[in-house]
Amino acid sequence: MNTKWIVLSYKVPIEPSTILVRVWENLKALGVTYLQQSVCIGPDTMTSVKKLNRLSS
Repeated sequence: MNTKWIVLSYKVPIEPSTILVRVWENLKALGVTYLQQSVCIGPDTMTSVKKLNRLSS
């Protein structure tokens, strides 16, 4: 089975920290794995893409 992946790199302001925490929680709920700070990888599924698009707006 071929699995496609999304690599995501993001930058959010440190303050207020609630934004950073919200982004982190949403990404963890999608099942991403962090490669390093602010860089993660997750499955390339329709659901993930829709949620990432909502999160980026």
